Amino acid sequence: MKIKLKNGFIVTPTDNSFNVERKDIYLNDGKVSFNKMSVDKEIDLNGSVVMPGLVNAHHHIYSTLSKGVPVEGPLEDFIGTLEKLWWKLDRVLEKNDVVASTIITLQDCIKQGVSTVFDHHISVPFIQGSLSSMGEVFNKYNLNGVLAFEISDRNGEKIFQDSLDENIEFYLKNKNNPKLKGTIGMHASFTISDDSLKKIKSKIGDAPIHIHVAEAKSDVDETIKISGLRVIERLEKFNLLNDNSLIVHGNILNEKELSILKEKNIFMIHNPDSNMNNTLEIKNISETLQKGLTLTIGTDGMTSNMLKSFKNAFLLNRYINQNPDTGWGEANDVLVNSFKIKKAYGFDLGINEGESVDLIVFDYKPATPFNNDTFLGHFLFGLTESRVRYFFKDNKTLLDDYQLTITEDDDFFEKTTENSKKLFDRFSNL
Repeated sequence: MKIKLKNGFIVTPTDNSFNVERKDIYLNDGKVSFNKMSVDKEIDLNGSVVMPGLVNAHHHIYSTLSKGVPVEGPLEDFIGTLEKLWWKLDRVLEKNDVVASTIITLQDCIKQGVSTVFDHHISVPFIQGSLSSMGEVFNKYNLNGVLAFEISDRNGEKIFQDSLDENIEFYLKNKNNPKLKGTIGMHASFTISDDSLKKIKSKIGDAPIHIHVAEAKSDVDETIKISGLRVIERLEKFNLLNDNSLIVHGNILNEKELSILKEKNIFMIHNPDSNMNNTLEIKNISETLQKGLTLTIGTDGMTSNMLKSFKNAFLLNRYINQNPDTGWGEANDVLVNSFKIKKAYGFDLGINEGESVDLIVFDYKPATPFNNDTFLGHFLFGLTESRVRYFFKDNKTLLDDYQLTITEDDDFFEKTTENSKKLFDRFSNL
């Protein structure tokens, strides 16, 4: 199908910033074009803003069904949160829970304009084939997925091996898949022994890893106790910092660790909403970016709303630094880097001539000058408060005038609610 999007502001990421032009864009049977042509449909955007689909660089899709889960407190600290909530939840997630979580999450992603999701999954009762089951939902909803299964020692040797096998099988199966990719997921350094790290490295070669790093002081302290090394030093010792690896959180890294990471072709993923929710020390992203690391934003399963996360990262960074002059350059960089990670994993931005279409149209119409110099102000204080009206991906319209075009059976949410009652019962009985 050929569609003309008329009279919009087209925002194109560059290597270091964003280019804004008011012009027409054509969707030519799933490819981007700026050449005039006959079309099947024309949409007058009346000065609305068009951008490439957004990226969530660290999600936990399975957490979708955690809302209202019967947690027995007090949680007391971060380890208490893990033990009483997340490590219990992942031991009761069955296949239907995993699939339902993925459906709900991807519907939310489409509504929020997120086309590319880097997910870090775990479901102890359902390991083999879990990533492929999630991948089938990504294919149905026509979104890009980079999936990993969390490896740790905490559930025993068999679960460790099955988790490693699931990662490797999915990664190899999808190396040439244009929509799905794999990474090697690991929970965190403090839940993996030296022997296990050695085994992981012997099996994965140069595959990128996706791991929580120094999220809390407990990770650092336990890692030192296990190995005598800090988290990044330990990963470096086992040669696991492969190209395009995702180093998530990094709230408590020292100068030496940051220096190691600077020399690597990796991405650091900041999760402001989750860190605040878990009452953890918050990374000063100004300092991290000034050291030359490539840092962008994820949600850590808190939500699928990347617009909110980008804005919260900006506001939190200004607050931490207590400086009204800081934040603008950082906000630019983390947004630019979100598109860099998209390209690094082989996905088109979706807005340049000849690329596969990956475009969102906001219902935001700038009331003040909108250009290269003013874009960031409009993004942080306008676009982040607006809604996505249209979402075009390849040759499909995923969101049409705010409405999802791919849906489930009418009773999907009723069935999911009934299944979640059983999930909560299993959780309570652990």
